[in-house]
Amino acid sequence: MSTDSSGTKHSREITFDELRQLKLAPGDIVWKKKNGKLTTLCNSGDQIDHEYISKFEKITQSLWLETQYPESIKKDALDIFLRLKTEDFDRERFILRKEFIELTGPYLWNEKKELCLFELVLIFNESFSCLTNKHITSLESIGLDLYKRSSYEASMNVLIAFIIGYLDYNFLSELYHVSFYQHYEFTKGRPNSSNLEFIDFERTNFGQLPDELTSHAHNSYEFFIKEKPYEIKNKSITKLISRHQERLTGVGYPSGLNKDELSDLDRIIIWSNTKIDEVMVQDSGYRQKGILKKLMMSRFDEVLEGRLQRLVEYAFEKEFKKGAAA
Repeated sequence: MSTDSSGTKHSREITFDELRQLKLAPGDIVWKKKNGKLTTLCNSGDQIDHEYISKFEKITQSLWLETQYPESIKKDALDIFLRLKTEDFDRERFILRKEFIELTGPYLWNEKKELCLFELVLIFNESFSCLTNKHITSLESIGLDLYKRSSYEASMNVLIAFIIGYLDYNFLSELYHVSFYQHYEFTKGRPNSSNLEFIDFERTNFGQLPDELTSHAHNSYEFFIKEKPYEIKNKSITKLISRHQERLTGVGYPSGLNKDELSDLDRIIIWSNTKIDEVMVQDSGYRQKGILKKLMMSRFDEVLEGRLQRLVEYAFEKEFKKGAAA
């Protein structure tokens, strides 16, 4: 089944063996009954309940995977990052960046076609993730929600960094992986590994944090340095783990850095951290046109302070239009 921006879903059969390799559903997982009726067993982006799904293996040889983006979009995006991985010359990297902007612009920015950001999360996961099952299990120790949140944050961090000009694949890959350890402290049962309201409290009540959270970023960084759960060659990137609680006004933690002391990368990880709830709520099975534009440009964003917003806006509004007219 093929489609354009009309909203028609793309369907393909998916085997139970394929499903067993997945943790999050890359699209709606559907059972097609003999009478032709469809039953959705798992929505796009949700954790796959393998015990529940396996029951259908007794009555059908395969299920169906439905997405609302053409497979060619994913294929082309994966190809861009595959070429970026082996490219050493800046000129060629800029060309690949331009291709990516032209490919995703109609979905992310120019409000021509609809997209769930989770579909982009899948692309970045396949392009950059080297996390082993052991790493993922440690991050899932307080529930899959932390792994899912980290997947969104990592993808948003790399997306913005790539668009504004960070073009080295290895750098982007390490930026992607660092994002999974910003909340590493929570895997240690601190302050409370039985729930995730601390994370929500951190994002919604910043500036009025309980003592347990004021040292959260610092503790996560110290645990990461001590235990080395994932090898990061660029040591300066690991510092980002300790920066996601900082704020441009200088009231953040642990160091109270102000806007003159925070780098563009610091601002990107702070932005994604503060926006992630909004991203996941808006993206929960809901497709939007120009979803990145809506997240970044709906109002003046204090974290990005306008500059990074303008860089992203220029990339999509100016460079995209130039490419489209060429």
